[in-house]
Amino acid sequence: MEYEKSKQDIEASINTELVAILFKQSYLAAYLSLIIVILLAAILWPVQSEWKVLTWSAILITIGFVRLVIHAAYRCGSPRVENTQIYIRAYLTVSLLYFIGWGLGGVWVMPDASPIHQIIIFFFLMGLAGSAIAVFSVSRNMQLIVIILLLSPATIKFLISDSIEFQGMAIGVIIFFFSAVRSSFILWQTMHHNITLKHELELAKIQAEYLARTDELTNLYNYRAFNEYAERYLILVKRNKSPLTLIMIDIDEFKSVNDKYGHEVGDFALIHVAALLRNNIRSSDVCCRIGGDEFAIILPDTTAQNALIFSENIRRKFEDSPLNFDGNIIHLTVSIGVSDKISSVDKLIRGADFALYKAKRNGRNRAEYL
Repeated sequence: MEYEKSKQDIEASINTELVAILFKQSYLAAYLSLIIVILLAAILWPVQSEWKVLTWSAILITIGFVRLVIHAAYRCGSPRVENTQIYIRAYLTVSLLYFIGWGLGGVWVMPDASPIHQIIIFFFLMGLAGSAIAVFSVSRNMQLIVIILLLSPATIKFLISDSIEFQGMAIGVIIFFFSAVRSSFILWQTMHHNITLKHELELAKIQAEYLARTDELTNLYNYRAFNEYAERYLILVKRNKSPLTLIMIDIDEFKSVNDKYGHEVGDFALIHVAALLRNNIRSSDVCCRIGGDEFAIILPDTTAQNALIFSENIRRKFEDSPLNFDGNIIHLTVSIGVSDKISSVDKLIRGADFALYKAKRNGRNRAEYL
């Protein structure tokens, strides 16, 4: 049933949406970070050796370009869950390499003779770490890993330096890190809560619709769902000029089963009937419990003649499938009425009712068409 399927897929749906948010949030940041690489390379060009600047910037631009390629592949690719996982693993792996290049590479290209340029690089790293909190808000682990990769190499360098100013900046970064840990947790928790709540509400809606259209005892469609499907199928068959048949099934002498064995056995008998019907219909057929011991099956693309053949097969299966409850063997038979009056749902039902009444009047345990 639709509800069961949705319940199984709810976690996958949440993860897929989180991945979509991550790619959406990081798309612009991936472009801007490449611009920052070029800008910082231009700033460092006069004060650092050219081969260092070129090597560092070339590595980052190459990895950044790969990130953009993964972005493009995700946006143009299949939305299936397994494909989404491939994209996210590739993107996170490349992103980690990218931020390693920023963190370690940033320290490597810091010119020892120019403290001001070291500070400039440090502030660029701080800015990237701050943006990582927002960009990777769907993954708290990724937030923390990126911040550590970006800031820890420069922070360690500044802490072990002889400059009290650099040491003070490093201590400030450590304070920023602990603040960022709390902020990232709150942001991640809020986002996950909102997305989970959204999907739980969708699931609750599906569940409510499922329960409103399903018979609680037999798990077949109920009378409301029967009417919906009947209206829908009648529109289709009139448009396509195809046949449609309704069969109504009533358990013979069901009251005597309840009176003799009790309502628990009566309920078990209804479940037995529902299972037998469910196991002998096509995927396009609609099987419903529309009353106490009355069932209906909508048979699209089926003539009355074929419906009678099907009904006779069903009738025989009930004869050959007695109910066994705690050692009590109970033989159930059914009467079946067949109708193909497709001018309206009411006439379709009325025709099947009349045919069912005819089957009862003619001795039960038979199928009739009227």
